[in-house]
Amino acid sequence: MVLLTGDAYAAAGIEEAAAASGLVRVVSRGCPIPKAPEAIRILNIQRPELILLDLTHWEQVAPLAEKIREAKTDSVLLGFRAGWTEAEAINFAAAGIQGLLPEPFTGKQLEDKAFEVLHRHRPVTHPEILAFLPAKAGSGCSTIALNTAAAFANQLNRKTLLLEADTRAGVLSILLDLKNRVGMTDALKNATDLSPVEWTQHRVQSHGINLLLGNPHRVSELSTWTGYYQLLHYVQRNYDVILADLPELVNTATAELARSADKVFIVCTPEVPALSMAPWRIADLERHGVASDRIHCVVNRWERRGLTARKQPRSWADRCTPRCRTRTKR
Repeated sequence: MVLLTGDAYAAAGIEEAAAASGLVRVVSRGCPIPKAPEAIRILNIQRPELILLDLTHWEQVAPLAEKIREAKTDSVLLGFRAGWTEAEAINFAAAGIQGLLPEPFTGKQLEDKAFEVLHRHRPVTHPEILAFLPAKAGSGCSTIALNTAAAFANQLNRKTLLLEADTRAGVLSILLDLKNRVGMTDALKNATDLSPVEWTQHRVQSHGINLLLGNPHRVSELSTWTGYYQLLHYVQRNYDVILADLPELVNTATAELARSADKVFIVCTPEVPALSMAPWRIADLERHGVASDRIHCVVNRWERRGLTARKQPRSWADRCTPRCRTRTKR
């Protein structure tokens, strides 16, 4: 985030609030607010997702807001001020201000507003992101995600990326007998500053697939939605298909992948515990904002003499939607 304000006290307070949120980082501070050419130069160098502009003296900063809009920097312009009228809000929007934040504000308020304006004005737009998560541990989710990625890469000749979003699991490393380097954890941590050279240091290649692997031997902080949001923005320009192998429990970070996906597949086996837990996973995804029509179920390891659609446990049959009753042979 680039902060542009003429108030040194406000700048210090905002940087403190940003640090407290743990999700929004000030990469440059313009105080006093630089002239338009210098501000545009800073934005072109930093390439921030978010620009936070002080609107207290609107007459002075309105030309700068116009110049930023004309420059088409691909950044979202968020203004802050103690208050405003409806007419002023219309003027702000006409000049390119894409969101308003009342001052003073906390780190949580800054994070919430940043989430809102970024997803409204700068969403992830890749048309083919597929996410897989297990209804229950041991359902074969990672194997299905890996084989699907291999099919895209080798049978359909699509440039494919597979993300191991369960960063502490390392299942894909074991399946492919790969030694992980820096991998997913570091890619998420440095997603804002990724370059083509750095990207090659994070990803590995195997069987025609590019992979970002987790590392079970490395203790790291929990990821945040911003890491996945920035990572997806970087990789969506470079891959035809993006697949994500998610942990069974969705959190605020991995929900970013699920919401961005065109389809989310819950993988379960034809056993009562796994089938009974599939509706829980559906409800969890929907609570995190995943549209219900994007959620599907895959039954793995089905056998002809095993459980059939007519022999489903009542709790699962009653609660699960029709799309969860699809049976697929391995």
